[in-house]
Amino acid sequence: MVELKNYAEYGGDHWELAALRNVLAHQGERLPHNGEAPSEALLLGIAGGIVAGYFIFQYQGYPPLFNFLTVQSFDPLTNALERLQIEAKNQRTHSVEKARLNLTQALANGKAPLVWADAFSLGYGDAQWGEENWFVIPILVTRYDEAADEASIVDRAHVPIEIPAHQLDAARQRIRKERQRVMTLGKIQWQRLPAAIHAGIQQCLDHATGEPPRKPMRGKYGLAAYTRWADALADERSKTGWKRQFTQGSERFALITNFYHYTHHFGTGGKGARGRYADFLVEAAAILEQDALRSVAPAFRQAERRWEALYDEMLSADLPPLFRARQLMDEREGLFRERGSASTEERKKINAQLEALRVEADETLAFSESEERSWRLGMREAVLALQDQETSAFQQLQEAMAEMEV
Repeated sequence: MVELKNYAEYGGDHWELAALRNVLAHQGERLPHNGEAPSEALLLGIAGGIVAGYFIFQYQGYPPLFNFLTVQSFDPLTNALERLQIEAKNQRTHSVEKARLNLTQALANGKAPLVWADAFSLGYGDAQWGEENWFVIPILVTRYDEAADEASIVDRAHVPIEIPAHQLDAARQRIRKERQRVMTLGKIQWQRLPAAIHAGIQQCLDHATGEPPRKPMRGKYGLAAYTRWADALADERSKTGWKRQFTQGSERFALITNFYHYTHHFGTGGKGARGRYADFLVEAAAILEQDALRSVAPAFRQAERRWEALYDEMLSADLPPLFRARQLMDEREGLFRERGSASTEERKKINAQLEALRVEADETLAFSESEERSWRLGMREAVLALQDQETSAFQQLQEAMAEMEV
């Protein structure tokens, strides 16, 4: 058995940035201005910050999927590593035996190793997807015992997650691109911190107000994503309008619960990560000694409140199936954070309740024409209010950056 000694860093929200934060904190990295470990909020800002993206997917055999992006999704870990000039040593192999050796050697050398694994194959998740699906995440391994078939990993929960070593091996080799990858990190080049903050903020602004990173995302990414959504909610004629595209209560249930999951629990820190970005701006202001950044933080905290108002509109007590779903999803997330893999069976039971609510929604969310229109337009009003607030917040951030450059 090999084990990382004196490891005590747990928790976090975003798979990549929480893992990075935990490794850096364990390695003793401390900010020059206050002696504290880098926060996930600081790393979020450096990695590119927050975004908006409107994407709906419909696959045969599955309910519609509404994935609204809220945080930088284009290589945030790579962004943070490059901007802070953290040396990353990557080892890859096609051999399971060699992969075990790379992992155990890192642990024996006192390094906190990150490995990439298929979340669906790790065994402690609660996703309701078929075996053909996959989702690769970085996790931190703190203990590996091949003889006893035991491993301890760190993955956002506030406690260690215990899984069979062979299951970790299988999850690590499932996806070719990241197969058997082990990464260990060097030190932060602290002299790069001011430039890293500037680069992260500029990327956030570019993605909010400029061209999307990929052409097919045009009109669905940045602040334009809210316009796209608002238009779809108002559209009563075309096939891409919500009125004609989603006619069943079970489809409405899937859309709204997907949205809540992806924007409130899926690596965001809650409410679209807007409050976390405000935390970043306060930290950045202290590091750079720029009060202009601190003055923008309240605008993003107001955006966070607009997100809460949107949730209240979409999952209100006036819509009991959706209100109950919100409670269940919050409970499921809390169980994982507090107890990790020990709560797996309880979370699976919650998933069964959510699925029952979805099936029943063909009756419980069956609207009259006037009720359906009121439902869509109520959401649209909340979406546009959120867009107005974020437009103002990003404008203020742009002005603060211009003031800093003078």
